[in-house]
Amino acid sequence: MMSLVPDHLRSEINTCPLCSQIIAAAQTPFDEEFEKLVNVQDLDSIDCKDHDDLVKHELKQTSNPKSILGIRKPQDSSRIQTSMTLISGQNDDDPEIAYFPWGFHLQQSDDNQKDAARGIIIDPERINISTLREWKDECLKSHGAECENPYPIYNFGPTSPLWLVDTKQQCIVGGQPSMTYVTLSYVWGKKDTLRCVKANLESLQQAGALSRPEFEQSIPNTIRDAMCLVSLLHERYLWVDSLCIVQDDDMAKPNELNKMATIYAKSCFTIIAADAEDSWEGLKGISQPRKIVQTVIPLGSKGTLVEELSRREMDTPYFSHQTYYRRGWCFQEHMFARRRLIFDRIVRWQCQHATWYEDMVPVPGRDEQPKPTSFVESSRLWLYRSYPCLVSYGSLIAEYSEKELTYPEDMLPAFSGILTNLSRTFSGGFLSGLPVLFFDIALCWKITGHGERRKSTNNRGSTTCAPSWSCFGWQGSTTFPDELETPFVMDQIRSSPIHTVPMTTWYAMDSPSSTNRRIVQSHWFRYKRDSQDLTIPLPIGWSRHEYKPEAPGAGYKRTEPVSYYYMHSRIPSVKFNYPLPIMEATSTPAIPSTTPFLYCRTSHAMLYADGEKVTPEDKWHIECSLRDIRGNWTGILWAHNQDDVKQFSRCPWPGQKVELVAINRSHCPNDNFNGYGLQEWFFNERPKDTPLYEFYHVLWVEWKDGVAYRKGFGRVVKEAWDRTRELSDLDLILG
Repeated sequence: MMSLVPDHLRSEINTCPLCSQIIAAAQTPFDEEFEKLVNVQDLDSIDCKDHDDLVKHELKQTSNPKSILGIRKPQDSSRIQTSMTLISGQNDDDPEIAYFPWGFHLQQSDDNQKDAARGIIIDPERINISTLREWKDECLKSHGAECENPYPIYNFGPTSPLWLVDTKQQCIVGGQPSMTYVTLSYVWGKKDTLRCVKANLESLQQAGALSRPEFEQSIPNTIRDAMCLVSLLHERYLWVDSLCIVQDDDMAKPNELNKMATIYAKSCFTIIAADAEDSWEGLKGISQPRKIVQTVIPLGSKGTLVEELSRREMDTPYFSHQTYYRRGWCFQEHMFARRRLIFDRIVRWQCQHATWYEDMVPVPGRDEQPKPTSFVESSRLWLYRSYPCLVSYGSLIAEYSEKELTYPEDMLPAFSGILTNLSRTFSGGFLSGLPVLFFDIALCWKITGHGERRKSTNNRGSTTCAPSWSCFGWQGSTTFPDELETPFVMDQIRSSPIHTVPMTTWYAMDSPSSTNRRIVQSHWFRYKRDSQDLTIPLPIGWSRHEYKPEAPGAGYKRTEPVSYYYMHSRIPSVKFNYPLPIMEATSTPAIPSTTPFLYCRTSHAMLYADGEKVTPEDKWHIECSLRDIRGNWTGILWAHNQDDVKQFSRCPWPGQKVELVAINRSHCPNDNFNGYGLQEWFFNERPKDTPLYEFYHVLWVEWKDGVAYRKGFGRVVKEAWDRTRELSDLDLILG
């Protein structure tokens, strides 16, 4: 590796233990880790003053400084971290240093040194536009098809936005497939802004319209700055929702909302105003000065340590507390953007190959970003799959369910672009956000913690919130239970030993009294059942292979005999538990549908919720137990709202009476299984003396005017359900 240090300085550095370790850290290869401890008291005898400012800086960073200064370069990083803070409980004889997750980069004056990342002292007020232009040009020139079309399994086709902002003519123009455009993702806020409506559509198409006084004053700064930036980066057209969707066009608007994911996926890049609380704050550093404070520590002739303003571990929406990342409308925009120019304290570029920061000169070949595989990014894995994955969709819902919207009724519209594209892989599409293919399983979502019912503001007169049976009708940490047969891909770790069977047929209705009941085609169980009948031919493209459970690592014992696994010719690397529809490259997306009511005929029972929170044998936390009239334990319940749980606790023995309806039945072996996903598994009162643990999944409902509304989700032991259920089944209408 080429040295960062000129020859005439090498001997001087080697005589200083601290300076030599700083340089050694900077020279450490990107994929290797470096850490050294230096006793600062030993530096008194060294004739080197270059590191004095660094030592003074570290002394200010800790309330209890030690004489040991730690120097570290983490693996797969180029930052240099320094600290004099010991981890609590450690002593000077065996010190363990506590490092902050950020650090410094060494700035070198020799621009020919290309083998290590170098820090940049950035302008505290203005963004260097030439840097942004270089990022865009480098990505377009060098990164190829992966950045140009990161989602090749989706056939987006020649679709284009209906309208675009022409930043040269300062007006809106009709979109054409041949036009290259930039998208803007931002927080609207509550202040009034210019919006395209039927009444001003014609005026906004006139050249210079957006510069005229009657419009210019009501264009928020973020949009105005984005228009300016598009021109500075040698582009012409900008798509921004408030100006490119006719807000009161009830015919065209839903179509444009359904195309949102496609619009962002096909744009050249997306400007993301992540650090703006509303649309009037602007893009900091463009038209208005920003305020950046960057620590710079000189090392004399050896270079300069420049503070890393970007914190790579935090470069994900999962960890961010910015308003932008909490907003529902921004979720799918950020997700589908193939290239992102992010304004978030400083500016960074994200694409499929790289993440570049304005405070660092990157090292060629060391900035590649793999496709998301971590827990944080798991919800985005479906973008690369050509088969339906309910586990990934559940992760996606878990992240989106806590987002905020100014108008709660926008919960489904703000997600419609994602649903439209997912319908290519989920046969049958979605009904009020739940996948039709797995509908009776998808109904088993639950809220962990506190949830609030999303209620329509009713101030726009045309839309309502999602129904109570849809997870889109609630705000809270929503999950699909792990115990269900959601992972139909054969994964030896996650393959569920639990067998689930539908027990009713669901119908969609537009009103409680509607006679037009449309069957919900939840076919997952039929595909599974047919695969076990060797007389039924497999669907085209599928092949059956022998499964040997005695093989090492074969996984848990299953309740149903599994003799085969299945593979599809177009996905030879994946083993499936049973065949399911596989997306074709030319498949046409389905428009997401909604329905306010569901109907089925099912069994029901009255039980009691005690609200007693227990943690059996230090395993999963049980929030609420279900009991019969005699106080016998019958199952567990997750109330969607914590106020209900508190009310349960205040009720006298045996608890508050709740009405439950059954939605499917399941069982799993009572041996050779650790109860993964079943919170009650180690509960003393759970039946354990039978070969199978059998139970029903149930919904807690409350009635109003003949319609049942969902309040919670739970499990009831089969024997207890059969003993306590009402004699006659119920005509259930869920709203």
